Amino acid sequence: MLIPCLQHKRGVIPIGFDGLLLRCLVRELDELLVNARVHHIAQPQANDIVLTLRKPGANYRLLLSADPTVPRVHLSAVEQANPLTPPAFCMLLRKHLAPARLLSIRQVGLDRIIELRFEARDEMGRRVERLLITEMMGRHSNTVLIDPVTNLILDGVRHVTSEQSRYREVLPGKPYISPPAQDKKDPFQTSENEFLFALRHTPAPVKLAEALVKNFDGIGPDAAREILARAHLHPEVQRADVDPGQMRSVWHAFHDVSQRIATGNITPWCLLDTTGRPTHYWVLPLTGLAQTPGYAAREPLTRIFASTNELLDWYHALRYKHKQVEDLRQMLQRTTQAAWDRVTKRIALQEQALREAELSEDYRLRGELLLAYPHLVAPKAKQASLPNYYESDMLIDVELDPALSATENAQVFFKRYQKAKKTQQQAQEQLTAALSEQAYLESVLDAVERATELEDLIQIRTELEAQKLLPPDKKKVSVDNTANHLQFTALDGTRILVGKNNRQNDAITMSIAGSDDLWLHVKDIPGSHVIVRNNGAPISDDTLTLALHLAAYYSRARNSSQVPVDYCLRRYVRKPKGAKPGYVIYERQKTAYITPDRKEITRLQR
Repeated sequence: MLIPCLQHKRGVIPIGFDGLLLRCLVRELDELLVNARVHHIAQPQANDIVLTLRKPGANYRLLLSADPTVPRVHLSAVEQANPLTPPAFCMLLRKHLAPARLLSIRQVGLDRIIELRFEARDEMGRRVERLLITEMMGRHSNTVLIDPVTNLILDGVRHVTSEQSRYREVLPGKPYISPPAQDKKDPFQTSENEFLFALRHTPAPVKLAEALVKNFDGIGPDAAREILARAHLHPEVQRADVDPGQMRSVWHAFHDVSQRIATGNITPWCLLDTTGRPTHYWVLPLTGLAQTPGYAAREPLTRIFASTNELLDWYHALRYKHKQVEDLRQMLQRTTQAAWDRVTKRIALQEQALREAELSEDYRLRGELLLAYPHLVAPKAKQASLPNYYESDMLIDVELDPALSATENAQVFFKRYQKAKKTQQQAQEQLTAALSEQAYLESVLDAVERATELEDLIQIRTELEAQKLLPPDKKKVSVDNTANHLQFTALDGTRILVGKNNRQNDAITMSIAGSDDLWLHVKDIPGSHVIVRNNGAPISDDTLTLALHLAAYYSRARNSSQVPVDYCLRRYVRKPKGAKPGYVIYERQKTAYITPDRKEITRLQR
């Protein structure tokens, strides 16, 4: 999944994760977690620390992530598997922080840095304080444990040597140096005159949103555009195009947003595309996105959350799930494509062998002519021109072995003839098998491309393991191959089933469908099996049209026009013994042509 990101001088960060959002997050964490005890510490990923904090009647899982792509801090309900042997940094945290008491949570200015101050006990049982700092700065992100008395680093999740950074080292025993200050104005302390002065001295060609990000701490690109939208200005407006009255409107919008965040009057919000994937999020609805080109055509969806923590946990859990889907999809595509490339090469070799085997009749003819006209072959001749008794007045040049007689040369040609005939038969059998395997692999590639759920891809992986295209995965989750097929209901109440991969196709066709149900599939194109559960009853025109649309839409021809779709009763569909998953043969079919249309599919459903 593509996450909207910004190339920042401190690294790549999600656009919505700015200092203002972090201020709201810290306020929530402070109310929930202060005085909680550290119950458990885990490090499920190399850059992720999970603190389990306990208060009377409640447990909380706080995620501190220094992931270079999506650094973040928030409460999380997502459980991750931990390594059998805890990493060294995790063991150090357990030594110093379990069972420490959390004294405070603080954001450094409006930067993306959070300090957790703990009261713990040292080896002698004396009360000591420890600082756990998470710096969310893209590729420079880190989580560091510090002794606040000496300001020395006890350790960090990522070590930074002098060769990597001349400004600051992150190594045990080194003094902790804060990241360089941004030298920006605090939006909560900025007066109207200071605000207007800063923007008036911005170069005329500069976009006003960029000026807001550059001059004021904690404001990200989405927040800046939203301030302009609330001032009734286009998010991409340049400073030169804004008059003094409009500039005061920008100030009022800026002040209003700042005050809402300062007082906690927020509405954590997320924008999703039509597939349910999040594209933007922030602590207030981003009304300015409606002014972006094509916004209405994308039919966006929005979701409101009770807290910033809930927003971040939901967003990153969904992102993690989509990452799992895309990683597995890419692995399956690579495996299947490699197998398709191999079988395509075999097909080319077999076709070449067939072309060469077509010369077998020439070998037989030359052998027969040598036996019929041995007297025309001179002793030790390398070549002889012999009359072709199948065609009058035509001579055939025959290459000879001068060491052999005419009869012996004839036997050589007969042996070549027999070998070519045998090769032709074998090549034809192997070509037929290779073409069948190629068609099967194309159906797998189509299913992998169309899969949207992790369960569907796990089914395809299981199928490829059964076909010996992948080694068995002992850690995989077992998935019922019939549980995840698509179901639609026509306007008249008729149920229609659609398989999303070969295993589901076999299940709905060979196990679920009745013999009098209608079966559909695109003609000679990889795609889904479709079953109309009519049980022999007459099918309305609308129901048949919906089924035809589904068969064409859930196939490789979904973007084509006038797609041929075969349909017949399920009783006329059978699966040959030993056939590949998803492969069937059928008879007594009819063919209809249809152009798949998602809107028509929606219209024809109940």
